[in-house]
Amino acid sequence: INQKDSVERELKKVLGRKLELEKEKLMKIFLIKERLHLMQAPLDKFQMQGKLYQEFRTFQIDSAIFYVNENRKIADGLKDPLLRNEVDIQLASLYSSAGRFIESSRILKGIPRESLSSEQEADYYRAYSDFYSHYGQSTNHYQYFSQSEVYRDSLLNVLPKSSEEYRINSATRALFGNNFDKAETELLQLLNEYKDPHPQRAVIAYLLGLLYKNKGDQDSEIYYLGLSAITDLKNSVKDNASLQSLALVYFERNEIDKAYLFIQQAMEDALFCNVRFRTIENSSFYPIINSAFQEKEQANKNQLKTFLYTISLLTILLLVALLILYMQMKRLKKTRKDLKALNTELQGLNGQLLKVNQDLQESNHIKEEYMAQFFELCSSYIDKLDNTRKGILKRVANNQVGELIKDLKSQ
Repeated sequence: INQKDSVERELKKVLGRKLELEKEKLMKIFLIKERLHLMQAPLDKFQMQGKLYQEFRTFQIDSAIFYVNENRKIADGLKDPLLRNEVDIQLASLYSSAGRFIESSRILKGIPRESLSSEQEADYYRAYSDFYSHYGQSTNHYQYFSQSEVYRDSLLNVLPKSSEEYRINSATRALFGNNFDKAETELLQLLNEYKDPHPQRAVIAYLLGLLYKNKGDQDSEIYYLGLSAITDLKNSVKDNASLQSLALVYFERNEIDKAYLFIQQAMEDALFCNVRFRTIENSSFYPIINSAFQEKEQANKNQLKTFLYTISLLTILLLVALLILYMQMKRLKKTRKDLKALNTELQGLNGQLLKVNQDLQESNHIKEEYMAQFFELCSSYIDKLDNTRKGILKRVANNQVGELIKDLKSQ
């Protein structure tokens, strides 16, 4: 069993548990909300609403925006510029994902870079890089992707080189810079360090899927995109790219059923999360895959109709054959009955013939007895006649005429 087949089976299994995993996510959110209701201090509320932002960020953007706006009110009330910067960067990033690019750009331009902390500076460059990436995907103008890479370079300049984010972005830069060997080495190393279901594992596996797509290795592409999708599903991440990419690669392989399943899931997730650029991307592919799926379904229906017609015809022929067979069996039964009666009659006649034969044998035996007796009697008469002849000759020879006449007169 190869890796691709095993990850396909695991993905289908996790898709079957999708609702169960979402319930666990919602329960986690519910518990955080319960704790939020108990908070009184503004900073405590800010921190708890920040946790809700993190939970909703890749699950439901509108809810994430709501809690960030709630934190903005707290930041404005406390007049804390660092808190305000944090909120603005988060909001700009969310607006960018939701397709509200004008608002996102306005917020980013309004953030005073000199007032940012070192951590916020990294968040700022990341937000700008994501903004241009999302804008490029929404407009299909590739110059925005170049701008995104410029901000990625700025992000790498401020990140500690030992941090996981630096390493992931470094590998991403190598990937998009067509330095596939470097990207492959770094990404595989990172993937080994993160165990399922760590959220970063989904990002790393997705990048590996893109890498093998560029290399033309579809089996490896499916394997790593599958790993990414499994991790996203386990973490209930609705803002995901792996399902859409899987749908496309299966469509290229003419595996329409799988392509349709994954593009549907990707579309549902994008709409639920309200990730505008992903919805636009999915919308461009969904009609093509859906059309191919409908054509296949229609072909299957036509084939099924053909099978039904064939089966119906065969059923009719079978019924006719059964009717003919029934009539033949009925005739055979009658013939057997007649043969049985004839056989009985024949047995009777045979018995009679046997009796006649026995009678004839007995008659023949009697005749043989009579004939034997007759032959014996005849033989006796012949002997007597011969003896008489000899006696006559003797008497004639001896001139005993008187004795001869006496014998002849005798009874």
